[in-house]
Amino acid sequence: MDLVSLMSNDIILRTLTPYLPLSALGNLARTCSSLNDILLCRPGAIHELDLAFYSTKTVAKVLEMPVVRSSLRVLFLDSCFVDNEGLKSLFIEYKLRHLSLCASYGWSLECLTDLIEKYYLISVSVSVELSPSSSLSSSYATSVFSGHSGYSTPTTEDDRPSRPSIKSLGLLGGPMFPTTSLSATAPVFVELATKAGIVTDLTQCQAHFPAPSPAGWFLAEPNARTCHTCGRADENLCLRCLVLRSCRGCQKFWCSKCDPTVSRTRLDCYDCGPTCETCKLGVANFCKFCKAKYCRVHQEGSTDEYCDWCSSRGGRSRHLY
Repeated sequence: MDLVSLMSNDIILRTLTPYLPLSALGNLARTCSSLNDILLCRPGAIHELDLAFYSTKTVAKVLEMPVVRSSLRVLFLDSCFVDNEGLKSLFIEYKLRHLSLCASYGWSLECLTDLIEKYYLISVSVSVELSPSSSLSSSYATSVFSGHSGYSTPTTEDDRPSRPSIKSLGLLGGPMFPTTSLSATAPVFVELATKAGIVTDLTQCQAHFPAPSPAGWFLAEPNARTCHTCGRADENLCLRCLVLRSCRGCQKFWCSKCDPTVSRTRLDCYDCGPTCETCKLGVANFCKFCKAKYCRVHQEGSTDEYCDWCSSRGGRSRHLY
């Protein structure tokens, strides 16, 4: 069986194309007219695309392809520029099921919440209002972020906006939902998205130390590391917890149940980073004169018995200065 016959099978085509990068799809389509028709013209050929880190010009060119407009269901635009108009287009003009905007920039949170309110919450409200068996007439038109009234509630079924097909959003990272600091908008947005039936990747850190702040969330990242003690790997942690619970020397990691107070690793040297007691042996010493703890590797001028201060001053205590 030749390649053209193999790719003509819809099951094989839909299974294979998500694993091919954009450059490979283009090169394969240029080999012959038959493959070009199969990959770039047949409906359903391209249902998943990963355009992360691509230029704005390339992304716009790909998204204008007719086969992409009609068939695309999963789109990754991580770390790409997406303005508000582009975001509206992805919600309204495409039939996406999942849209990932992790660490992307250019769009605003107000625009995203307005889209969810107009095309998800208001449409649900109007459906209830137009139902003969319902006496409810409320809508969710007030934005929780911008503080202004949203869109006016349609009064007839013809005025109701069509509901987009997006069921899940990837938003972690970037200026909107950072992983390195407290996010005050995350819990409010997750509540809004949940009402609209949209699943997001914004979850609260399960093991943040100290306890999570009521002012916001420390957003969790997928953790692929296994605990050195119990072997668990199903705990999502924020970036801060991952750093504090990991030894930079031996790369061992301890989960929050095995190390609830973060005592397995300590930050004694900023150059070494958090390290466990085993990795500190022969590296972290106590000065015999001033009793201070110092790093034998990164503190220039120190010896096996004295820190750099006491060693350079012939054993005179730093407390005298």
